[in-house]
This record gives sequence, structure tokens and C-alpha cells, in this order.
Amino acid sequence: VALVVAGRGPGLSAYGALVVKRDARALQARLGQLLPDEESLGEAGDAVAFRATLRPEFAPLAVALSILTLESPADARTLHLAGAGATRGDLQAALLRRRDFDR
Repeated sequence: VALVVAGRGPGLSAYGALVVKRDARALQARLGQLLPDEESLGEAGDAVAFRATLRPEFAPLAVALSILTLESPADARTLHLAGAGATRGDLQAALLRRRDFDR
């Protein structure tokens, strides 16, 4: 997944981008299952509940996958990338990974 999004390997078709997105979600879900929860740490009745998440670590990947699965480059205008820490260069790099988008 990371190699495809990072620009290594062959470019992606629309279907390929969806497959990569599916695989990334499965990976995130599996890794999330490995994180501890409040019950495994004991004291589940504490006032402060513990819930580990991988969301911050996966945020750049989620942004890249959102870009890769656009129907057209023009749809990139509808994404709110600044809040996710993505730059215009990140957008262009991800769009260039799609084989079916004109360069």
C-alpha cells in the first residue's frame, strides 16, 4: 500500500485505487485490533476511558487514498486537504499516480 501511494511501482487505474483503499482499511482495522483497550489494561471502571487509535498515523494515507479514488482531477477541489496537513504538492503527486488521468 505505502509503496503504491509513495510513488513506487506502476501507476494505478481507478479500480486499482479502490483495491489499495480497501487493503489499507483492512490493514488499519487489523492493526487497531492489536492496540490495547481499557479492559486489557485493567481498571475498566475508571472515570477516564482509554481508547487507542491509529487515526493520526493513518491520516496522510487517508488523504492520499481520497485523492487516488477521485473520479476526475477536477473533483480534488471538493476535498478539504489543508486540515489534514496535505499540500498542493501532495495533491499533485497523488494525482500523478493515476494512469487514467491526463498528465
